[in-house]
Amino acid sequence: MPGDATTALAIINALGFGDHSVVSSSSKYNPVDLKKKFFEKALRKLGNEKDPFKINDVLRDPLHISIAGIALGAIKKEALTILAGGTQMLAVLSLMKSIEPYFNEKKVILATTRWIYLDKGKEVSNTLNKYFPGVTFAYVELNFFDAPYEGLEAGGSMFLAVVKSIDINYLKMHIYEEYKRIVNSEVLRNG
Repeated sequence: MPGDATTALAIINALGFGDHSVVSSSSKYNPVDLKKKFFEKALRKLGNEKDPFKINDVLRDPLHISIAGIALGAIKKEALTILAGGTQMLAVLSLMKSIEPYFNEKKVILATTRWIYLDKGKEVSNTLNKYFPGVTFAYVELNFFDAPYEGLEAGGSMFLAVVKSIDINYLKMHIYEEYKRIVNSEVLRNG
């Protein structure tokens, strides 16, 4: 489920779990200043609101709060939970901590791409260490810099492939094939 990094940034800031330095991007050039401008406007709308459900209502974002609820439910059942992404999953963690302050962080892995790790790995790691010290931060050493596309959203699938001992080059080839198939599909071409 793709989420919006700018909305995620507003959630993180509104709940007090970080600042604009954590915002990542799947684009080659991360437009941080533009994102900061939009999230500051959202924060003005929120005022001093700290209730995660009211914040979600103001930002009109079904993604992050849905994933937070699913993850908290899985953790309550003692399941290992993998959150795949960058800034969006920090927003999910922020919501989780606001809803259930003492959830078992050791049951959570934040899995991301090498791209996000190189772009904002230090900032994400610092945020995790400060606010979510039990969460494991992992990325796969797979390079998509030769990709003709941006934003392949493959961090979680790459992490699971490595855990299952699937050859990373085999996975990369199939990610490119599937992406090309989707982009060239009849549905997308004809709207």
